[in-house]
Amino acid sequence: MDEKEKNFYASAKPTVELFALFQRAEELDVDGLGKAEIYERAQRYLIKNKESVNFKSLSKKQEWKYDGDIPSSFKVRINDMGIDMKVTDIIKDEYAINRVMTPFKMKITLLAYIEHLEATGIFEDEWNKEETKSIDELRVQGISLVLRANREQLEMIINKLMEG
Repeated sequence: MDEKEKNFYASAKPTVELFALFQRAEELDVDGLGKAEIYERAQRYLIKNKESVNFKSLSKKQEWKYDGDIPSSFKVRINDMGIDMKVTDIIKDEYAINRVMTPFKMKITLLAYIEHLEATGIFEDEWNKEETKSIDELRVQGISLVLRANREQLEMIINKLMEG
């Protein structure tokens, strides 16, 4: 079996945080992909948009809830080692570290992707189905989105507001 045929996996200690991040990414992803494909999509997003990602906010401690059982082990297939290595290099540079642990890399990558999905999908999905919310609740939600948005997301929000 040559290297192109060999499957590579990223292994991490299973935690509520990691499973919650994957669960949230799966909820937001419109194509219903599996963990490996969602993780690859998140990695591609991070590589393409590294200049607009707010890495400082991604590494802050957040509370996550996961609906499900946590297995005793966890691994995600890596479809493209070149992409995975680029993500590792980006994280090393952004955080000025020599070694990137897999759980940290997964967390940062998924959080960046989730923030992007939430910002780009919030107007079409969440606000349209949340008709029962009061105007004050919508204002608070809108302000919260703007405060967490990066440049690309702010431009998208402005364009949406200009449309109508």
